[in-house]
Amino acid sequence: MQDETVDEALVRLRDQGLLQPCLFCCQQRYYMKVDNTAIPLSLASCFAEAVEQVLMSFFVFNVEFPANLRVFYTFIGFMMNVEGLKLGCTIREFLRQLKKYA
Repeated sequence: MQDETVDEALVRLRDQGLLQPCLFCCQQRYYMKVDNTAIPLSLASCFAEAVEQVLMSFFVFNVEFPANLRVFYTFIGFMMNVEGLKLGCTIREFLRQLKKYA
């Protein structure tokens, strides 16, 4: 929501059932929600850097990617060359298809 405060955004995200770290933008700043706390991503100067910081938080906090975003985060991690990332069958098949057209 465009005019909501950070606290209102946290309540909305909590009500949506988001438990793992997640990225949200509020008042033109990026934040990461962790345990219903907003952590400002002040080093993120763009969306890509904010996504990178959230992705790395999954490894730091040793939590699994949300099921509905697992493929997205795995792909982003692969593109960032994150070591030790387990590629699921969807990503492996996608990469196989990419090689056909490269």
